[in-house]
Amino acid sequence: MYKNRFYYLIFFIILLPGCLIANGGSKKDLDYNYKQFNSIIYITAGLVLIAESEDFFEHYKGILGGKKGEFTNYPLGGIGTKFQFWEHYRIGLEAEFCFTQLTDSYIQEAVTVDEKIIRSISQDIKITSIPLFFSFEFVPLNQQFRTYTGIGIGAVFSNITWNELLSSDISEKRHGGEHYNENSIFPAARLYAGLELGFDKDETENFLGSFIIELKYTMMFRKLKLFSGIANQFDELPENINNSFTILPGYLGLYIGLTFNFDRR
Repeated sequence: MYKNRFYYLIFFIILLPGCLIANGGSKKDLDYNYKQFNSIIYITAGLVLIAESEDFFEHYKGILGGKKGEFTNYPLGGIGTKFQFWEHYRIGLEAEFCFTQLTDSYIQEAVTVDEKIIRSISQDIKITSIPLFFSFEFVPLNQQFRTYTGIGIGAVFSNITWNELLSSDISEKRHGGEHYNENSIFPAARLYAGLELGFDKDETENFLGSFIIELKYTMMFRKLKLFSGIANQFDELPENINNSFTILPGYLGLYIGLTFNFDRR
């Protein structure tokens, strides 16, 4: 986890100043000069490049004996709006949909005082995350092709379900079923940088505004007791089964999108 965060930190240290340098020697494009209270609507699609889940998988393997060590991350989708309130600054609202899943099947051997048990186990854990952010953004220059960097603060609306299929060669306390299904809200934050490529300088007629490319690191401060509900299925409690732990606390995503002019003057 800390190794991944180190990579993220290095990435932003290099990229963010680079966004400023890329525009530093340019002159303002008069056709894209600042207009007060300009606004845009945008849609994005993205892929998860790196996702953090070390804390979860340490508990997952130690308590359940699972074999896999990473989630399957599905494409990301987002929608938002931005308002330019000062020459180089924009504020905005953004919502995103993120779906992640773990499916795992394995054979487990367990030894009790009297006998040996062989279990066939399948796990299905689904995580739906809908982060919502209020963002503050810096745009070095208002021109047709421009870079920007920003920070977002908000919350993630989360649903997590865990279903287990379990069969064993004898009758025992361990059994499958839906062990967890909860909706929760947790704090969230985001750092991002992007490149906005304007399609047309005619800002009074063109509804389709720009093609955008973005890199975003999303942090979700989600901590919960996922496995405590099956504590009564063990004669000897596994270590940390009743502890809280983080699950998918952060991910780095690469996005592309389109902006649409709304009240550009």
